[in-house]
Amino acid sequence: MEDQYSNLTYSTLTTLDASSNNLSKDYVFVVCANAIKCGEVTAWKLLQLWLNKLRYYYKFEDFSFTDWKLFTVCYQNHFDKIDFIGTGSGVDSTYCNLATWLNESSVFLNTICAGAAKFNLQGICYFLNFIWETVQNTCMFFKINSKERNLKSEMKNINSVHESSHKMVWNCLEELSELTVVEYYAVGQFIQRVCLNSITDPCIGIKTKIETWKFLAKFMLKHESFKEMYNIKLDLAEMAMRALLREVRTNLIEVNEKL
Repeated sequence: MEDQYSNLTYSTLTTLDASSNNLSKDYVFVVCANAIKCGEVTAWKLLQLWLNKLRYYYKFEDFSFTDWKLFTVCYQNHFDKIDFIGTGSGVDSTYCNLATWLNESSVFLNTICAGAAKFNLQGICYFLNFIWETVQNTCMFFKINSKERNLKSEMKNINSVHESSHKMVWNCLEELSELTVVEYYAVGQFIQRVCLNSITDPCIGIKTKIETWKFLAKFMLKHESFKEMYNIKLDLAEMAMRALLREVRTNLIEVNEKL
């Protein structure tokens, strides 16, 4: 059946009844990745397609770790082309692109999180780590190039992505009575990324930092037994957690001094 659609393009995919034609996820991933690589579609337009159509044919809760990796690669093709530290003539265009990506990422995560679906833990952590890499780079770009802009909506979206990320990972953890070593490390990498962003990104509000610390504290308490069982040392995650706590304390002192 897929040979019949060997020349399938992204524009065709947007109108194709993928369910009735039995296209595999792998094939759809290839089409999407090539479309972004060739500049046929932007990363946020692809998110919209998955949110509004493709997720009904290929449910995210059925994604394996490999599926999430292939899904993520599609978007990496887009961000590989972006100059996050540039200050030239393309700044306005880059700003609009990144602001749009933040908004669509927020909408995407909020929507699939609201469905209360449980995802492959290793896979969703992999995807969220990529999201947070783009958020961190976006914050760096804003810091360099957006000093005279009002970033209120962008900051709202960044903090929304934080909140949704915590919920998605915690929902997965709540469903698992045990964690494998691979899953434990996957969550550890997610923790490191979230802490790093919370500490270094000026767009992260104090409320979000506190919620992040609470998420980390719950994880450490809930899964301390796994750490002992596998003799795993998440030193970097624990260091990041302590650094985040110091950051929250500093922010609270600053707020108190302004009262």
